[in-house]
Amino acid sequence: MTAPASADVVFVGSGVAAALAGAAIAKAGFSVLFLEAGPRVDRGTAVTRFQYSSAKGQNSPYPDQPYAPQPEESDFSAYYVEAGPDTFRGQQARIVGGTTWHWGGLAARFRPNDFKMHSKFGVGVDWPIAYGDMEPWYQAAEEEIGVAGDDTADFGAPRSKSFPMPPIPMTYADKQVGIAAKALGYSVLPFPQARNSVWRDGRPQCCGNASCVPICPIQAKYDATHHLAIAERASAHVEPQAVVHELVVGPDKRIAEVRYRRPDRSEGSATGKIVVIAAHTIETPKLLLLSTGDNAPTGAANSSDQVGRNLLSQIDVGIQGLTGIPCSPIADRSRPVALPSFGTAISATSVRPSASRLPMRAGRGRSVRSRLRRPSSNRACAAMR
Repeated sequence: MTAPASADVVFVGSGVAAALAGAAIAKAGFSVLFLEAGPRVDRGTAVTRFQYSSAKGQNSPYPDQPYAPQPEESDFSAYYVEAGPDTFRGQQARIVGGTTWHWGGLAARFRPNDFKMHSKFGVGVDWPIAYGDMEPWYQAAEEEIGVAGDDTADFGAPRSKSFPMPPIPMTYADKQVGIAAKALGYSVLPFPQARNSVWRDGRPQCCGNASCVPICPIQAKYDATHHLAIAERASAHVEPQAVVHELVVGPDKRIAEVRYRRPDRSEGSATGKIVVIAAHTIETPKLLLLSTGDNAPTGAANSSDQVGRNLLSQIDVGIQGLTGIPCSPIADRSRPVALPSFGTAISATSVRPSASRLPMRAGRGRSVRSRLRRPSSNRACAAMR
């Protein structure tokens, strides 16, 4: 085992939570260490890997590592061991920057009633805080990662300030869906996106590559490597391929040591005045429950016996349909557009990825994401996938 590393704050994980907090702490002058189970990702290599992947899945650009396995949508049972009646299908990416590499970039706020589920709807429990308590923090998060949105669009979440960027423009396909939806009593609005609609914070504006999931070739869509770079410029250290397997709990119930293993099976350890476990929904409780000992018989931070219980996932509905006319994301169909090979930049004035969601009428439950399946003769839709 090598000599232990030490920092004021040690983060287990390098995704969005760790990156945002770590960058702020590093800029304030404190020493920061990120321990990440997976490798660093070269964006160009990952784009090429996705281009030639037959699966085109969320983790296609980010191959599974034998020392840090991750779920794969073709066979979730290969990673998750589940015994309950419901199947969890979360798909995290164990890489530097975490799952923000392949997230869709949709940046929605809770509505006020979401904090009052029991008192309003008789289900669940009410939050101990209200929307008004969270609103300034929503705004701060949107400013930090960069969210594009339409201030005039009403999603039921009141705002104290404007969106940091103007909305991603609606595509031709969005507008055609809007025409059909209007006849059914629905409206189509541009959804808030953590994707640059203008050049901002050293990242370019979206140019319509239309591969937000699983990878933005130019980082117009936010991912946590942006803030990891900020943290590293402020002297933070990122240790990739460091698979944390145990948190040593001291007599004072604080984390006395973080132990990790490298791909060559050598051991490492780290200590910090503060240890933050930010390793995703599954890896965080897994690590806490693995960390048993005399001072933590049921696992670290688990005196309540609730660690690993009460897992909730996002419920979403997808709808596909056929259009009566050829329909593509092309904004201006009056002139031909030559589509280059997949993964390269496309003119922002001619082709844009979809930014819309169909909000359902009150009382109808969930929002419905609209996805148009192309007619076989439409080459543009084929290229944009």
